[in-house]
Amino acid sequence: MRYIVLILLTWGLLASCNDEDTIIPREAEVVLRYEFPQGTNEWDEIAKEIKEKHDVYLIYKGYSSLDFSRAWTVSSGTNYFGESLTDEKASVHVKFMKEHIFDYLPVELTRTVLPLYYFLIDNYRTEKLNYSGGIDKTNVTNSADGLDYWASSIYTENLTEFPSTWEKLREHRTRIMRQLLEAAINRERIVIPASFNEGFDYVKAINSWNTSDPDYYVKRGFLGSLNVDAYNFGSIYNITSTNPTLNFLTYVFLGMRYTEEEFLANSLATYPLVVKKRLEVINYMKEKYHVDLEAIARGPEL
Repeated sequence: MRYIVLILLTWGLLASCNDEDTIIPREAEVVLRYEFPQGTNEWDEIAKEIKEKHDVYLIYKGYSSLDFSRAWTVSSGTNYFGESLTDEKASVHVKFMKEHIFDYLPVELTRTVLPLYYFLIDNYRTEKLNYSGGIDKTNVTNSADGLDYWASSIYTENLTEFPSTWEKLREHRTRIMRQLLEAAINRERIVIPASFNEGFDYVKAINSWNTSDPDYYVKRGFLGSLNVDAYNFGSIYNITSTNPTLNFLTYVFLGMRYTEEEFLANSLATYPLVVKKRLEVINYMKEKYHVDLEAIARGPEL
């Protein structure tokens, strides 16, 4: 195994710069900081296939806390730590990324949204000195803050076995997908259709607690808030807490958070505007961007 220099040639772009389907390659000479592939195992072959198709390097060993400091934002006094995956852990995590993430995503999105590296980390965490002189540790499951990397950490100090239940696998799948699709929306690789905003009032005050009030936020079609790495909706208390972009993202999240059967059994299905917009977004994402939110909600067969 050796370090390699990857020379990425500039592609001639014949299409208009406004062509949202154009794949823009990395136009630079990049010296890889890590060995790749990182071994000769079955999962290393999977990582190579993902690189060839989606243009991102899955790195599961060889990084250090210095690499984790390469971030867009740095919190004072907070440091990031994590360990390399063992072969056993790497095997499962790499396969998860293929079967639960990349198999559902078109290259037109992944190649224009993902960074150079995607770290798969054991026990990724922040450590911060507290007022009593001790260290507060916080697990980081997913991160998209790195200058040239994103990170996924499923194993923790207390979780040494990879999740095997359908629900826990969907939770990790949905959180990673939300992160990627949110980046695509924010970078306008996914464009919000003008028709989506029909029926929404982003100015009039909402009611956050009285479900019988006509201005109760869910009756108005607003699903709620989505904190970083959230798996469920939170409440919103002011109309200024949402906007067309955030609102569209919540419907993308809704489409992959619940299967059709689960949604129909959920109280959200009692609100006509929510039902209408959910279906509208599911169809739009599938037809326009080849992202099947319902298939993501179901996941692969175990």
